[in-house]
Amino acid sequence: MAVAGISVIDTHVHPFNPELDSLSPEHLAALLAIGGPGYEPGKSVGGTTDLVIYRYTVRRLASLLGVPANEKAVMEARRLEASRSFKSYVARLFASANISGLIVDDGHSEAVGEHALPMVDLKEFEANLPAGVKVWYLHRLEPDIARALSESETFSDFQSLIENSLDSYARNPRYVGYKTIIAYRVGLAIEWGEESKARRDFEDVKRGKASREWFGPVVKSLREYVVSLAVEKAARHGKVIQIHTGIGDKDIVLEKASPTSIFRFLKDERTRKTKIVLVHGGYPWTPLASYLVNAFPNVYMDLSIATPFGIANLDNRIRESIELAPFTKVMYASDGYYVPEIAWISALAFKESLSRVLSDLESKGIITSGEALEIAEAMLYRNAERVYGVEV
Repeated sequence: MAVAGISVIDTHVHPFNPELDSLSPEHLAALLAIGGPGYEPGKSVGGTTDLVIYRYTVRRLASLLGVPANEKAVMEARRLEASRSFKSYVARLFASANISGLIVDDGHSEAVGEHALPMVDLKEFEANLPAGVKVWYLHRLEPDIARALSESETFSDFQSLIENSLDSYARNPRYVGYKTIIAYRVGLAIEWGEESKARRDFEDVKRGKASREWFGPVVKSLREYVVSLAVEKAARHGKVIQIHTGIGDKDIVLEKASPTSIFRFLKDERTRKTKIVLVHGGYPWTPLASYLVNAFPNVYMDLSIATPFGIANLDNRIRESIELAPFTKVMYASDGYYVPEIAWISALAFKESLSRVLSDLESKGIITSGEALEIAEAMLYRNAERVYGVEV
């Protein structure tokens, strides 16, 4: 079926860096290696050019830029286009994938582990987007926690800083919700936050008694408390909260990153008043996320990481997402970052996979042609419009 021309809202993407108008093949390959080697310029990388997603990206770039499908020709053509006008280059990418909206995580890595998401100037990021592409934001909680811990003398100060920040972003019409990467700090086996436990964690930090990890104080109860506050604020203001689930960079608490770990938190009646999006659909435990989306009316999922990093098995991940979950609760996303090519190649790959999956289901008599179009539009942009309250 014809999916290529349908508009796309990317529901989970990071700002890209307009300074990277020149990119080596090794650097691009490293950016496409989820959990792989360091991707900062100047760092040594290797082996990632053997990734299927990298080879696919090179071929699709070659086709777009009209050059032979080899790394040297593609990266030189990319350098020439991007350095001549980065904005025009981004416009060419987005037009070919029909990307019309972005929901952007405004955060950065508040602590540097094996990987660090850089801080990008959001105004500069937007200035390099094509005319007509709409942008909305999600506010990341972890930088606020680090700042409030550093700047607060008392727990009341900490509470005020956190609540003022949450309220400020809730009132901002450009922001559609919050985002947490608590899976990278203490894992997903979290409980509803209790103020007394959070206060005790805070006081342990100030007395130098809190246990520490690479990112700083662990303070599990304090982090749970902030996430719970965000869930409450989101319900009150009609916003969404995204929660990272599944694998990620090597800094993830992998043994506690499965969607099964967050089941009890989702089951809490206080959580069930808020729209929750399981970012990455718990990849690679996609069927488990699909079950949670099926079980809880307020829970949704996106298919980033599976798209584009898991391209070799993307058809099956799409099938798994709608195995149990209503298709009206599953959304496209790229997890694109650093360079615009990731958001671009993700949209192309997802559309191709979705087309194959829906055509197969139609051929088996499971869905009609009309339902296939309905599902495609729902997953690519209509669900995002309804869940996040946006419109392209």
